[in-house]
Amino acid sequence: RLLPEGWMASATTAVPVDFTEEDEGYGAGWWLNQRPDGTAVAPGLPADTYRAVGHDGQRIYVVPSANLVVVRMGFSPSVEDLRTDALVADVIAAVR
Repeated sequence: RLLPEGWMASATTAVPVDFTEEDEGYGAGWWLNQRPDGTAVAPGLPADTYRAVGHDGQRIYVVPSANLVVVRMGFSPSVEDLRTDALVADVIAAVR
């Protein structure tokens, strides 16, 4: 075992953020596809999706319901239009 039992369940539970600079849907080190009130952050992705957001556009998406991990490596200093949510939705559709 690499992580304590229950850690991922705790880390992927949305908690309210206290300052406006943070995106909604933050867990413990992961960005979740659910806000604390249960609504979707990215409606095109499954509710159980969570992601890590790295420097200059690097992303890791984990989608347990699709048994899928999508990693986007690259250098994109302008991260406003990466369209990674759409990419992950397309990958999910392709593997189902």
